[in-house]
Amino acid sequence: MKTRVVSAVLWLVLLATSALGAVLGIDYGQENTKGAIVAPGLPFEIVLSADSKRKDLSGINFKKVGGEVQRVFGNGAASGMVSRYPEGSAVYLKQLLGVTKDNGSVSTYQERFPAAIVKETSGDRKGVALDIHNEVYPVEEVVAMQFGRFRDRASDMLKAALGSGYVKDTAVTVPVHFNTEQRRALMDAVEISGLKLISLVNDGVAVAINFASTRQFDSEKQYHIIYDVGAGSTTATLVSMRKGEKDNTVIEVEGVGYNDDVGGHALTERLRGLLVEKFLEQHPKVSKKDLFADARALNKLWNAADRAKTVLSANSETSASVESLYKDIDFKARVSRDEFESACADLRSQVTDPIQFALQNPLNATSQAIPASQINSIILTGGSVRVPFVQKELNDLDIALAKNVNADEAAVLGATLRGVGISKIFKSKDIDVVDRSIWDYAIEGAGDNSVLFPRGTPLDTAVRVPLDTTQDKVDITVTEDGRPIATYEISKIQSTLKGLEKSKCIDTPTVEAVFTLTNSRTVELNQVYASCLAEEKKTTKSTQSTQTTQSTQSTQSVQSTESDATVTGADTTSTGPEVESESAQPTEETSEEPVRAVPVVKTISFKTTYSGLRPMGTSSKSTSSSRLRSLDRADSDRHTKDEALNTLEGFIYRVKEFLTEQTGAKAEEGLEKLSEIVDWLDSEGYKAPLKTVQSKLEAVKQLRASFDLNDSESATTTKTTKPSDSPAPEVKPGQEDNIDPKEADANLREGLNTLNSLMDDVKEVYAAFNKAGIDPEDPNAELNLADLTKEAVKHLKDDEERTRGKVESLKAQIRELNTQGENVDELKKELAQARAEMSEVDAQRAQALKAMMTKAVQSANEIASAKATNPPVHDEL
Repeated sequence: MKTRVVSAVLWLVLLATSALGAVLGIDYGQENTKGAIVAPGLPFEIVLSADSKRKDLSGINFKKVGGEVQRVFGNGAASGMVSRYPEGSAVYLKQLLGVTKDNGSVSTYQERFPAAIVKETSGDRKGVALDIHNEVYPVEEVVAMQFGRFRDRASDMLKAALGSGYVKDTAVTVPVHFNTEQRRALMDAVEISGLKLISLVNDGVAVAINFASTRQFDSEKQYHIIYDVGAGSTTATLVSMRKGEKDNTVIEVEGVGYNDDVGGHALTERLRGLLVEKFLEQHPKVSKKDLFADARALNKLWNAADRAKTVLSANSETSASVESLYKDIDFKARVSRDEFESACADLRSQVTDPIQFALQNPLNATSQAIPASQINSIILTGGSVRVPFVQKELNDLDIALAKNVNADEAAVLGATLRGVGISKIFKSKDIDVVDRSIWDYAIEGAGDNSVLFPRGTPLDTAVRVPLDTTQDKVDITVTEDGRPIATYEISKIQSTLKGLEKSKCIDTPTVEAVFTLTNSRTVELNQVYASCLAEEKKTTKSTQSTQTTQSTQSTQSVQSTESDATVTGADTTSTGPEVESESAQPTEETSEEPVRAVPVVKTISFKTTYSGLRPMGTSSKSTSSSRLRSLDRADSDRHTKDEALNTLEGFIYRVKEFLTEQTGAKAEEGLEKLSEIVDWLDSEGYKAPLKTVQSKLEAVKQLRASFDLNDSESATTTKTTKPSDSPAPEVKPGQEDNIDPKEADANLREGLNTLNSLMDDVKEVYAAFNKAGIDPEDPNAELNLADLTKEAVKHLKDDEERTRGKVESLKAQIRELNTQGENVDELKKELAQARAEMSEVDAQRAQALKAMMTKAVQSANEIASAKATNPPVHDEL
């Protein structure tokens, strides 16, 4: 009973303070990004953009205002800023992830967006970065900024729906043809943003999950093709769907085809070329070279072409116009659908190639090519599937086109559901997914070179590779589709084997490497170990228990596909914990008796060297995360100041209106003071720091309040807490939650006192509910304790968010300044005061919960009395 009561207390506190288990799905597209959130108590919701749209532009515009960098995200950047200020724009960066500067996708990007200044990242990594206003941003960092903004919006939605909580876990879509380097770059971006990646989810799989989630299937396979014409590529994912043995839905990836030369941006580029030709025909004195040297003009033409492409999907002709396109020359021209399709003739012939490849080259090696006649439908997704000639090519295949799928949101909803399914954070629809590798992953250097994971291998598969025990060092190179991606240097094999000798092995020791093909479709070397079987000695009961525990741990170490031996950085050595099972030496009082053989395991260190673009290192990611936090704080401070200025302006207007209706010297004096504040606001208010703006707002409020008080009340000032004059304790970086042991002990005691003070109340609640025949944790009971709890503390929501947000903000500032060696004494005093305010709110929450439980007991007792007076009548059998 005591354990259950303690659990109940914690349950009540969690209900009152946070929402657990939220998953954020992100469909990161080359042109647009969508987000969706789901949590217990919050059904699937699309994360709206700042302008309340259901998708956001994949990009940011950086403005330099008075030496300060200001960021405009998504659709806000698209609203003319990309055209007017292309040099400050970082848009459509997906194709730059995971590639080096000499990659063909980089030159294509620069041809389409010539204002972009592309550079290599610092150090020897040689990734792609953008130079914006003389600041160099790695592409992963800019993408992380966008992910962070979706995280913040999703957290706001969670708080609005459930009263509190924040989003931490995410699943992100990825093109099926992205290689290991591209996938790791996307994973780095997620980590930099502060999110925790559950898994990358292939685009086609995400759409298939969304499609299957609302349908029932029988045991016979249905075949569907997810056909996606996105901004950067065209893909076809052939999937089968059926009912599984446990009445669950099973989705299997049967084939994949792709073409990264055909996509929405390639079509827009062809249409922009048409507009360029028409402009040069109208103005023969303008050379093509001069026009292409004007990045702003090309950006304007790109936007005009994109708009025309959309119109031509419904009309046979449209007009494209651009004001002041080049040297104040206006441009206007008619363009027809026939002209557009003629310019895209070579692309049109490739439109259905991915479908044909997926049908003819199934991933399951045991199956033959699947005829088109067996396909139930083609499920369309991606913005450019609406282009008429794409539709015409699809209709010629004589396969039904699914019409009842949301092409824009299917991927993000499916990715979110996949994230829930993999993480098992909470229960969801039972859908099993068998995604597969589209390439061979092989190894070289481990004796016989062999294919590690053949094409078609299901993801989340582990393989053990035996290594040569006569060598002291082995180098293993992993290849992806024949291309080296990483080399693992495994050393000190002989010394590790010698370490097994004292275990008295009864068989020949072996050395094995454990590789995993992850759900994100990256190959990882999880662990290298030497092992053998040793004789277990049976001794006294306590000694035997110890040995059994050690044996179990050793066995688990061998069976695990994940261990501390995983290497995530380049050229670094990682040694997993030595897990060793050895017979305990018996004392004189114990007796020995051979029982059975147990495994003895010792991990072996290895070093990783990446063949292509290596992932970002720990230091680089830390630097990027720090810069993101700094920019986020600046954005937050600017937003807070803007709100304060707006509030100040509104309050000045209302107080001025009030004072003009008053008479006497006091009113005239008030108007004079108000006029001084107005003059200050007009001259320097918008450049003043936030604290000054807030002090002016407080002055206006006091001015207005003085007319509502009598003379004695007016003379009374608000009592404030005086900060301590004693020196604040030193705060070490990363230790803001433990500023002083005494303070920590006090906080702990206070928390325990609060817990103990609620313990008796919870016991009383459970006793009363049990007496009334009500389960306190049943959400459908006549007395719903969960709803009562939320109702009891909802009035504290704003205070909780304010105080906790203030504490977190101050902690972040202290962390940042500490790393820079700056003085943080004043901030530490503010943090102490903020913690005191937070403790006061916590105390109010405890009081509210106590009051709620008192009422709940009364209600339960009334129900129990009513049941005793009027017992239920049962029909006799």
